[in-house]
Amino acid sequence: MAVDYLSALNTRGSGLNITQIVGSLVDAEIVPKRDRIEKQIEENDLSVSEIGKLRAELAGLSSSLSVTGAGQAYDARSASSAIAIEITDAAKATAFDSNLRVTQLATAQVVEYSGFSSALAVVNAGTLQVSVGGAAATTLTVDAGDTISDVAAALDDLDGVSASVVATGTNAYSIVVKSEIGAAKAITITPSGSSGTASDLAYNLASRTEKVAAADAILTLDGITITRGSNVIADLVPGATLTLTDTMAAPARVQLEERKDIALAELQALVERLNETKAIIAEATKRGVNGAPSGPLVGDPTIMAIGRRLAAITTQPIVGFAADPVYLSQIGVRTQRDGTLEVDEATFNAAYEENRHIYRAVFQSLNQATDPGISVRTSASAKPPPGVYAFDYVDADNATLNGVSLIKRSGVATGTEFYAATGSFAGVTVRLESGVAQDTTLYFGRSVLQQIRDFADTLIAKAGDITQREQKFSDRGFELDDELTALEDREASIRERYFARFTAMEQIVTRVKGTGEYMQSIMDAWNKKE
Repeated sequence: MAVDYLSALNTRGSGLNITQIVGSLVDAEIVPKRDRIEKQIEENDLSVSEIGKLRAELAGLSSSLSVTGAGQAYDARSASSAIAIEITDAAKATAFDSNLRVTQLATAQVVEYSGFSSALAVVNAGTLQVSVGGAAATTLTVDAGDTISDVAAALDDLDGVSASVVATGTNAYSIVVKSEIGAAKAITITPSGSSGTASDLAYNLASRTEKVAAADAILTLDGITITRGSNVIADLVPGATLTLTDTMAAPARVQLEERKDIALAELQALVERLNETKAIIAEATKRGVNGAPSGPLVGDPTIMAIGRRLAAITTQPIVGFAADPVYLSQIGVRTQRDGTLEVDEATFNAAYEENRHIYRAVFQSLNQATDPGISVRTSASAKPPPGVYAFDYVDADNATLNGVSLIKRSGVATGTEFYAATGSFAGVTVRLESGVAQDTTLYFGRSVLQQIRDFADTLIAKAGDITQREQKFSDRGFELDDELTALEDREASIRERYFARFTAMEQIVTRVKGTGEYMQSIMDAWNKKE
């Protein structure tokens, strides 16, 4: 119990513990309000923490679904380190099993022009005729006073040519010219004049040595000789790219095998990851029953809507991969009573053998034409609506996509290209190879994986629902802090007011007691006289 020293010293007062009384009165008015605000602050802090946890989970979900090669249920193997095989387009991949041997790597031509004592050595004026791959020559003019560094820079500016000045020793410099890889990329440089005249350009560039000849890669495929102008070969194994790094003394087995067990494991991993996210949302929004506490975000309409939308992505029809919509349930993905997902292996195994495009619709988005010789590409910003659409070739200058006119692209060297600049298909280009002039069907499908990633990224974006909820809870936190500060100010004011009133009361009591004592002394004096 608090000691009221003022009351103790003032023995002529009321004798009441004013400090204790004032404290009790103030507490009766302030404590319930303080408890309410502090409870709201605690609940708001929990909500802020839970929103932050959900943000991290959604960011992790998007990141974990960004794995390169997802949906490629192929096992790519090479028995030799000289040949690497990588799946680059699962939609086009087919089984492959052959023996390959690399007998020659593709190389770039390297030519050295030597005999210069400085990087600023001056060459005589003249011209250089430069031809790349046997194409029409480009004329470079060398002016009086130009140095070998100027010549190298002029050569380096040409397409298909790389040139620089290299110090090969003390007071020894060379112009090194390099082509792109492949025999068809060899460079021919013809200086003006004859090399026998000391005053012309050709004399300055007479010491030409081809250090490396341009060459194609040579390999055998099951004994069949094949040449390519690059060590990166994308047109030999459907859906895969071969990278050649060395020559080989003997053939090695290279395989591209589609494996059901890989596909199943990949689908199960996705389902498990989604279950983790759904569990966090469910825990945050759960309603307490039988005395159990509710989740920090119970009843929050935004978070509950996020949970419903995430669930809908895995149950709604997936369009754009076939003439008819497909569903995850067709490959065994089922929703349990508690809202979690599971994969029925028997259903998956049967469906995978019959409808593999459903499995691929989970992981790989699709932009594709049904007919060979017609290809589709989209810009980074293009977002064609998922579905199956008709491409109609009208004539050499006109075509439509889903009934909307396309624009013919000018300056295309081979084939014909039509594109959309506005509307739903903005950024979509349809290419018809040379000799192809026909109608076709185009498929635009957004994979389940992409839908989930886009959804998660949208939620945590600057203007996303999660960001807005974070801001709301943050603002509410500041409001509650202000309320608590205001209540503290009010507490001090109330305490001061009560003390003032009780002090005034004590003064009155003291005066009354003083008067009473005075009267008592007078009466006592009268009694003594009698």
